[in-house]
Amino acid sequence: MSDGKPPADVPGAIRWLSQSPQVLLAAVEAIGPGSEVSTFVGPRPAAWWTRRRLHEATVHRADAAIALGAPYELSAELAADGISEWLERLADEQALGRPPSLPAGTSLALRATDRHLADSVWTVFGGATGVRWVGRPGIADLTVSGPATDLLLALLRRHPAEDTGISMQGDTALWHSWLALTPL
Repeated sequence: MSDGKPPADVPGAIRWLSQSPQVLLAAVEAIGPGSEVSTFVGPRPAAWWTRRRLHEATVHRADAAIALGAPYELSAELAADGISEWLERLADEQALGRPPSLPAGTSLALRATDRHLADSVWTVFGGATGVRWVGRPGIADLTVSGPATDLLLALLRRHPAEDTGISMQGDTALWHSWLALTPL
C-alpha cells in the first residue's frame, strides 16, 4: 500500500509484511543508497532506511522470541551495529528537541565483552540539549559491560540488565535514570 500501512485483512497483512523488505530494498536501489531522502530525524542517505528497518526487525524478532520463551541469537557484530544505530538515532532525535536522556555533565560507557569485539565501546555524554557519543573508551560515571546482544536488549528494555551477563561499574542510579529518559 502506498501509505505504508498494512491491509486490514490477515492474508493481505501477511503478504504486505513479507514483501516489505524487498519493496524497501528495491526503492533504495532505484534511487541510489547515497541519495538524500526524508527521515523522521531529517534528511539522510537512502541506505539509512535499510539499516533502520534491519535493526527494527532484529528487535521485534527478539520480542517474538521472548514472548515464546525461545532463545534469541544475534551476531555480536549485528548487535554492536544495532547499539550504534540506536545511539545515533537517539542523539539525532534529541538534537531535534526530544528531552536529554543523560543529565548534563554525566557520562555512560557501554563496553561489549564479545571476544572479537573487545574494542567496541560507546561512550555517551549528557549535555543540556541531548546526548552525544563516541565509539571509543572514555572516562564515564557508569560503565556497563557485557555481550553486545545483552547490551542491546538491555538498552531497549527487552531484558533487565540484572537478568543478563551485564556488569556495572560506577553510579548504577544513572542506568535507571537513563532507561527512564530514553524512548523504547
